[in-house]
Amino acid sequence: HRDLHSFPTRRSSDLKYQFYISYNDIAKYNKEIGNNKKAIYYYKLSVNALEEYGDPYLLLSKQYAKLGHMYVPIEDYYNAIKYFKRAINLFDNRNPAKELCHYYFCVAQIYEKINDPINALLNYKHSYKLNENQLHKEAYESIIKRLSENTI
Repeated sequence: HRDLHSFPTRRSSDLKYQFYISYNDIAKYNKEIGNNKKAIYYYKLSVNALEEYGDPYLLLSKQYAKLGHMYVPIEDYYNAIKYFKRAINLFDNRNPAKELCHYYFCVAQIYEKINDPINALLNYKHSYKLNENQLHKEAYESIIKRLSENTI
């Protein structure tokens, strides 16, 4: 009886992390072969596994961002923004500025696609403040110019 207890066992949280790894791999494969809907399904499963695992925030933030990226090509902008905002909100003060900057920039571009210049401007402003990147500065200044000229 004592020997049975000496075998290493897996905690359920370890299994949840393994589920995350598996789901993420399946999602990547489906994305590579162009099956976006199936990729989204498996990315969602990977996010659920990370949430149950009690994930280190950076990984979960990246998964939310991946989901955001997956919705853009199928023009589901509502869900794209939703998942990017989850990534932003999860890590607003802890995430590396470079990643947060990228998330804000992606959201700004989506708002431009759906013709919402005010929200685009706000997100470009956040991205530019975090990382004084020339591309982000130009996008921010361009939308300010278009708003002031009422061309939007």
